[in-house]
Formats: sequence, C-alpha cells, structure tokens
Amino acid sequence: MKKIYYILIAIAIVTSCSTEEEKEISFEGVNDFDFTQTLNNARKKDKSVLLYFSGIACVNCRRIEEEILINQEIKKTILKDYILVPLVVDDRASAEKKHWKLSMFSDDTLKRIGEINSQLQIELTQSGSQPKFAIVSNNKKVLSTMGYTMDRNEFLKFLE
Repeated sequence: MKKIYYILIAIAIVTSCSTEEEKEISFEGVNDFDFTQTLNNARKKDKSVLLYFSGIACVNCRRIEEEILINQEIKKTILKDYILVPLVVDDRASAEKKHWKLSMFSDDTLKRIGEINSQLQIELTQSGSQPKFAIVSNNKKVLSTMGYTMDRNEFLKFLE
C-alpha cells in the first residue's frame, strides 16, 4: 500500500512540473472576449496583450501557425511577455448580448463574434486583412502591428 502511495505522489509531482517549452499556445478563437478584463489581467501580470486576428477560412493564418508560431523561441517569448488572444473575424456564431457593439460604419448592431472582432481589428490596426497581430500595452495603446510573414527572425523582432 505504501508503495502505491509513493508512486502516486511521484506521478503527481512529475505531472505538475512543466517547463515553458511544454506549454502549448492555443489559436482557437475566443468567444467571450472582454478587452477591458484582458487589459486588467495584463496589468496585474505586467504583460502586454498580443491580439492575433485570424480567420476560419484563412490559409495564411494556418501557415503562420504551423511554421512560425510553433517555433520554440517564439512560443517562449509569447508565453513570457504576452497574453495571447486569438480573435476570429469570420466567426458567424452569436456573441453574448453584453458584447454587442454599435458598428463604426453604420447604425447596425454587431451581434456576431466575427463582426465584433473584425471591427476591433480595423479600429486598432487600420487593416482588415488576416493574419494580423497587434501588440497592445496594458493601457490600450497599440505599440506595434504585423501582418503575414514567413520570416521567423522578423516575427521575433516584432515581439521584442
């Protein structure tokens, strides 16, 4: 019985210890995004926010995820310095009513997740193309933006 107890403790210790390199980054779109709450969280952690504007039908988004964002040095930098928020601009799912926004371009109310994310992208980056990254300080100032690149060094430089 003691032997099983010690084995279970050893397994618990080993599984609870993970390095930054072992952590995975999710590129799944956030459905319940609250920018103010994210900025407050970033302030508490003394980090910036890395917004990743993506699309379900975006081939270049999948390429950058598979070839650039998978790089260990890039992942390590993102995990250490940023709160990553992937936002899908062509998501047709309905947003919770508390997240609805008035369109900047018409009198329409934006009720879909993608519409709301798309407007945020245009507001912050003055661009509607994907993939698009925006580094936002924890006081909502856009520090830098970057579009599609397959150059790992260029992307790392953008993050630094």
